[in-house]
Amino acid sequence: MIFQRCVILLFIGFLFVAFPVMAQDTTGPIVITDGFNDLHEANIYQLDSGGLTLLSGTLHVLNASLSPDGRFLASNVVAPVVFESEGCSGPIPADLWLLNPESGENLMLGGQPENATYCGDDNNISRSEVDWSPDGRQFVWTEYDSGADILSLGVYDLAASGINVVSLDFPEQYGAGPSPITPHWVTSGIAFYSVIYDEALADSAVSVRLYTPDGTFIAETPVWIANEYGLPDTVLLVTHEGRDYAAHHWFRNDYWLLYDLLSQQKFWFGETPAYPELVSAAQPETSLRVRLLPVDSFTANSGNPYQVEILDSSGNVLYEAMNIKTAQDIPQIVVLSPDGQTLIFRHYNVDTRVYENQINSIGADTALTFIPGEDINQFSLAWGSWQWIFPDSFKLVEFPDEFG
Repeated sequence: MIFQRCVILLFIGFLFVAFPVMAQDTTGPIVITDGFNDLHEANIYQLDSGGLTLLSGTLHVLNASLSPDGRFLASNVVAPVVFESEGCSGPIPADLWLLNPESGENLMLGGQPENATYCGDDNNISRSEVDWSPDGRQFVWTEYDSGADILSLGVYDLAASGINVVSLDFPEQYGAGPSPITPHWVTSGIAFYSVIYDEALADSAVSVRLYTPDGTFIAETPVWIANEYGLPDTVLLVTHEGRDYAAHHWFRNDYWLLYDLLSQQKFWFGETPAYPELVSAAQPETSLRVRLLPVDSFTANSGNPYQVEILDSSGNVLYEAMNIKTAQDIPQIVVLSPDGQTLIFRHYNVDTRVYENQINSIGADTALTFIPGEDINQFSLAWGSWQWIFPDSFKLVEFPDEFG
């Protein structure tokens, strides 16, 4: 579907309210508990040396993203219309908020249409997770207006205190109903994963679509056409030597293919094994590193295809063989501090097939474990901005045509 609508919203008229002062210490990670057993309970905390501190006694947060400098928290909050509904399904109506943990002031940036509903004839706005610009001056998200059937891209500018929302030209996604789509702000622009059904090939196709912050389409990078072996087990957005790539791992040969998001050229690292590493976007050179490693027994249908190991900035292993369920889980269960010097993670228990109810902390010289409590058994984490990289010691070469 193609949308051709442009809406510009100014700061004037937005609701600005001050709730009870939040924690002054902004160094700890954000912990968002799963409160869907009781939607009316506030659920956003900050972990510090004294334990969990409630950041707001009124907001029920779906997800949140901390600015690169740690000063602001952009959050999707369950819209009040959800509390009035029962037994509904589909994307959850979400209001967009900007929280200031230092001052305790919260700003509502976007709410719901007049007479919004969440059951029957839906008339609401659902929003994706946000992603901050590399310089931390703006953040971006998408929102789906179910009443108007419009998908839009939104950008908030901290300095201008304003929002720009534009309709987004995005193809209908295969196997998914209308919903917001998570953006990824990379150096080249705003990137989105896309999976469509290709009628000519009678199969699904994976690509990465790139836009400017004002919603202008830049390029589409084909990554994979499904075949008898299915889809690649993992696709990541990675940075290597200053360029942005879509990288996919092919389990049969255990190598990564990298596609330049601007030129669509295809590369690999030749015969050298090379695995991606998660690092702090603000301090990649001195950051702790989370190296993603396929396990030896991996097959296309493995339930636990990856291990990760944690290294310091010099490449020394601090922690090895940490189980994860899938590579896509990593942003929710592994987070880095803004300076990259502390890492928080949750263990995946391969026997029970759940992430354990504990928070593990690793620094260059320390390793700690924190138990949130029996009443907090499901939660996600948010902290510093991060990026996937391949070490500069590995050099890309063009992928041989004879390999297909």
